[in-house]
Amino acid sequence: MRDAWPRLQHTVAAVACLAASLSGCASGPRATHLALQHRAVFDLGCDARQIALYVIDDRTRAVAGCGRRLLYVEDCEANGSTLACTWKLDTPSFAQQAWPQAPPAPPTVHTPSPVAARPTRRDIRETLDDVPPGTRRPTPTELFDDDRPGVLDHRN
Repeated sequence: MRDAWPRLQHTVAAVACLAASLSGCASGPRATHLALQHRAVFDLGCDARQIALYVIDDRTRAVAGCGRRLLYVEDCEANGSTLACTWKLDTPSFAQQAWPQAPPAPPTVHTPSPVAARPTRRDIRETLDDVPPGTRRPTPTELFDDDRPGVLDHRN
């Protein structure tokens, strides 16, 4: 009888654990990181590639993206004998309202560079060479002379 007592204790403990697990200790899948990513993409308004996930503890995750950070907590509810788990935002909503709007997308219209549009030295020489013979070309110093004909006198 003495040898049967420890065996009986183990059997009673096993039956008690089984009864407890069947009576109300729900089990089920935890909230996934993919579900967290989908929520964060929506909450932050960012592309999924711009989001970084940080594990804070067993039930808390931080998400960063687009210059902002959010905190999520895993929330599980018993649904019969299973758990239904999801991620809930744990960041005050006023912080979200204070965020600046996302910058506008860059324009897609191609505008030529001012450097590319500027004439080269060769283009200028060819233009000067097209001057009809007998036409006097101005010298560079004459171009900046205030006394040349056609220049208004601003000194008065």
